[in-house]
Amino acid sequence: MGQDGVGLGRTGRILIPLFLWHKNRLKAPMLYISEYLKDNREIYTQKLLDISEKGKWEEWVKFFLDAVEVQAGRNATKALEVLKLYDQMKTSIPNITESPYGIVVLDTLFRLLTFRCTDFKNIANLNAQTSNRILSRLKDEGILITLKEASGRSPEVLRFSPLYELIKS
Repeated sequence: MGQDGVGLGRTGRILIPLFLWHKNRLKAPMLYISEYLKDNREIYTQKLLDISEKGKWEEWVKFFLDAVEVQAGRNATKALEVLKLYDQMKTSIPNITESPYGIVVLDTLFRLLTFRCTDFKNIANLNAQTSNRILSRLKDEGILITLKEASGRSPEVLRFSPLYELIKS
């Protein structure tokens, strides 16, 4: 790390969730607070500067704990929205695909999000004809969008649009 503290923020964002996980405060080290820090960038950088120039650790810790609390709430809300989407898709995917593999397809889509058609086929454990038919129907309904057309030996790349739109916001 340089004299100007470059790297301190990134290192902290990596180490703090790991520390909370180690202390059994998180079930897994998955609390990413970068969204909160980005939204409050000026305050964030000022608090880091105040540590370097004035030794104001208590204000930094309070700011960081606020960040954890707010982002944890956002993450919980997002998780509930993902579960709601899954429940909605639990009916529509089997209906659209007209396949007994509807739930397998749904679980595979939630696992992959963006994928090559060959990966979908392999993970869903479907034969090529069934996989292609299902993917075609989901594309026709706008549930899957093509990111990259198949070309030569390169397979088509698709995205599970409803989940992507939910998590990118």
